[in-house]
Amino acid sequence: MNRQIKNIITITAFLICIGLINNAGQNINIQIRGMNAFTFILIIAVSIQIIFFIPSFILKTEKYYDLVGSLTYVTTVSLAYFAVENKTIIDSIIYFYVIVWASRLGIYLFRRVRNDGKDVRFEKAKKHFFWFLQYWIGFNKKK
Repeated sequence: MNRQIKNIITITAFLICIGLINNAGQNINIQIRGMNAFTFILIIAVSIQIIFFIPSFILKTEKYYDLVGSLTYVTTVSLAYFAVENKTIIDSIIYFYVIVWASRLGIYLFRRVRNDGKDVRFEKAKKHFFWFLQYWIGFNKKK
């Protein structure tokens, strides 16, 4: 079986896993825009990654991968935090620290790749659509 078929199978399996995880989160009674909050946040997370994957693949660049990962993390944590009505001070403190950590990490990794000029993890993968997509939707496999 060639690499592209393996990558397609892996992506399909990963998306099925996302569907199963979504199914497990249906007992959450919080709604965002009339949709189960867990489902909404999963859709947003995958959408952000795919939206930024497209120009990255076209330009054959990995420079924004870690920054977008942090953006996705900050976005999903923020959606979850603001969807909860009765927040405690502990919730707010944890939210603040998670946002600071994710932002700092994303900026640090972005600067490192910018200064180095490349990220060796993506040297081969960024030339192959489905292989590179695996990184962006959350599952990567080194070859």
